[in-house]
Amino acid sequence: MGIGSVFLRDILVEKNSTTEVEVKIDLNDPTGVEGVIYYESGEFLENVEVRTGGPVGSSDSISASVYTDQNGYYKIVGLKEGIFSLSFHKEIKNLVFLNISPRKVYVKNGSLSRLDIKLQGSK
Repeated sequence: MGIGSVFLRDILVEKNSTTEVEVKIDLNDPTGVEGVIYYESGEFLENVEVRTGGPVGSSDSISASVYTDQNGYYKIVGLKEGIFSLSFHKEIKNLVFLNISPRKVYVKNGSLSRLDIKLQGSK
């Protein structure tokens, strides 16, 4: 046996028990965030992926991903109260076209927070 080889009898295999939890997102629950992504010239950015993970500092791993419409609008609902980090990303033919640094937004239970992104320049 070469360097780094291990005999099978030396390997300890442990079974991890996992519990599946069914999570239902209420799309009628207004708790979430919405906004518009646009250039300062007024042109909207379509098909920008908006991702969220969080809430920040929580062990919950809530994540969602949506795309902006032709008016640069996005909306993510069904979140819980807390601070969420949103990232904005757009690819064209597998090349990164747009990568906006993550922004944090406070989402209050029962309300829709607003986070608009205005970029310098134009398309």
